Amino acid sequence: MCRAIRQRDLSTKINFLQDVVGDSQYDFLIMTFCDSIFEDSDLKFFFQGFDVEVMAALMKRLLNITFQSSSRIDIFDEDTRSKIVLRNYALFEMGLNEKQFEKLESHFEFALRDAWLDAELVDECKQRFSDLRKVFQMEGKEFEHAAMANRVVACQMILAAASSS
Repeated sequence: MCRAIRQRDLSTKINFLQDVVGDSQYDFLIMTFCDSIFEDSDLKFFFQGFDVEVMAALMKRLLNITFQSSSRIDIFDEDTRSKIVLRNYALFEMGLNEKQFEKLESHFEFALRDAWLDAELVDECKQRFSDLRKVFQMEGKEFEHAAMANRVVACQMILAAASSS
């Protein structure tokens, strides 16, 4: 018997969405999601310099944390929020804000509908992605405060150096 079915890497966890739709449709959904983001003029500056493979890996990591279990994520659980931040640190560090995340959310919904998913599954996925947006909203504020504090310190150092000259 010929084994044409791709063996799944044992170190790769299957997520809820991938398990429901299958590998091919999940990969299609990720690529559609990425293509839609690249075409968005409001997000173009944010993701400029990313090639398709890097972007797909970044979005796959984002979706994997969202769909890692059969139930929705608990946005108030500190361990869950910490995992989301650690696995998506680059997005937080780049300054992804709530408005940009809402744009990602709309592109994700477009990709779900483009993949011809059942309406109930689309609704479930949208709710989970919305939970993720809330985590980005909460944790993103912490990153903004830290960045602002760093800018204040840098300005104070520049002023101190300028006044000592």
